[in-house]
Amino acid sequence: MTKLILLLAIVLAVWLSWKQLTRGGPPDRATLIRYGMIGGGVLLVVLMLTGRAHALFGAIGAALAMGVRVLPQLLRYAPMLQKLFGGALGASGGGQGQSAVSSRSLHMTLDHDSGRMDGTVSQGALAGRSLSSLSVAELQQLWSACEGDVEDMRLLQAYVQRERASEWQAPGVDAPPATGGLMTEKEALAILGLDAGADQEAVTAAHRRLISKMHPDKGGSDYLASRINLAKETLKQG
Repeated sequence: MTKLILLLAIVLAVWLSWKQLTRGGPPDRATLIRYGMIGGGVLLVVLMLTGRAHALFGAIGAALAMGVRVLPQLLRYAPMLQKLFGGALGASGGGQGQSAVSSRSLHMTLDHDSGRMDGTVSQGALAGRSLSSLSVAELQQLWSACEGDVEDMRLLQAYVQRERASEWQAPGVDAPPATGGLMTEKEALAILGLDAGADQEAVTAAHRRLISKMHPDKGGSDYLASRINLAKETLKQG
């Protein structure tokens, strides 16, 4: 009888948790992690009550033993996996740990951890190529193709100044003011590398982290600094 009461209590707790979780729209990542931990605890209690906890502990032990043997092999492929999944993240347009800014011909990404900047050409003769794979002559070709589109030119200039300045320096263009202009919430989230629904504390922290890396005094550019500032203002107003 005691086991039955406990099981009914667990079912009720799971149902109440689910109602709370789905209330008010899609849950954020922290909420999912919290309820995932609660669900794991509930599952452990159920297994203990039904006498099957030993099977779970046995599976965990086997997984740990296999991990010890497999981990050294996986580490050998870590650079390749990082490049593969990092490229996939860049193509998706942002996300945690990476910022993204797009113009007519370029999709630029900035890795928050390394501070490295790269981009992909989205149209023209060099479409599909990453900026890091372009020769100096091809960068000059791309610059010529971007002439007439100020956003393209500013993005390409920011990349060259940060990553390829020793090879070739693009002609200067006037940077936009630090505030003002129009930006959608989606663009602002991509620039700051945030998910939809990020709170004001997360916006402030992301802005502080990025502006410290992209300030002109630290190898950034006036243009990118202004876009980061505008992204913060856009999300603060929202």
